[in-house]
Amino acid sequence: MKLSQLEMFVEAANSGSITEAARRLNKSRSTVSTAISALEDSLGVSLFERGSNLTELTVIGEQILDDSERILQIAYIIEQKCQHYASGAEAVLRIARDDALSEVFWRRLLGDLKHTFSGTSVSLVLASPPELPQLVEDGIVDAAFGLLTEEQESTSLKIEVLHPLRTMMVVEKQHPLALLKRVQHSDLESHTQITLSYADHESVKTLLPVSGDHIGLSCFEMMRDAVMDKLGWAILPIPLIKTQLRQDQLRVLKHKFSMQWRDYAAYASPAAYHGKVLSWIQQEIQKELESYD
Repeated sequence: MKLSQLEMFVEAANSGSITEAARRLNKSRSTVSTAISALEDSLGVSLFERGSNLTELTVIGEQILDDSERILQIAYIIEQKCQHYASGAEAVLRIARDDALSEVFWRRLLGDLKHTFSGTSVSLVLASPPELPQLVEDGIVDAAFGLLTEEQESTSLKIEVLHPLRTMMVVEKQHPLALLKRVQHSDLESHTQITLSYADHESVKTLLPVSGDHIGLSCFEMMRDAVMDKLGWAILPIPLIKTQLRQDQLRVLKHKFSMQWRDYAAYASPAAYHGKVLSWIQQEIQKELESYD
């Protein structure tokens, strides 16, 4: 029994005609007929009740049709997996990322990734920027992407800066700080700051709060929503606030450090193998970052 014989059997059964099966497979009618006869001989049963050019399945032919299609599907999957592996693409990829880039971008990236590398299984987890290096160091993920913080610069991981990303100091348009023509450091200290919080092996920590009165949240999107609710001021990446700034829902504070550039980086273990898929992801992220220059 050969896969090519099964393929011709399935095509003839589905089309109801050896002639039509031959046309679909781009083979001669005699080739298809001979292959089906050879399959019947090897199995010791008749698969078709033949009459003229119309092909009807026997009882046993009906019973094995679905199984034959499954065998062909499995054979195709095996072939695709082997070709995928030989091409240098990862079979499985586990990625952690922060939410400095929009969810729309990540949704589009996943769709494009599965279309381009259909043989790669991908797991994508969301984490606060300070948590990203530890996830890679502990072997929980293969790579991580996010804004680089001062704490992360001391890690032993391989860090590749992909592109700088603008961050802006913003408040809701009716917040008292939005009314000031010039914001001093003391003004920031006197109002609630919305900042990042994260968990390490010891405790829950807050990332560099300026104000003693602060709210720590685990992702930028939650921080933005808290600012929109007039709970305080925050430093946020431009992809998450571009629309709100354009619609005048948020205001940039008139502070000397109201705009800062932060490096967006990829984290990986120096000893880990990374193939075509991860390289492709990095290129797509880089293009997205450049679009915000």
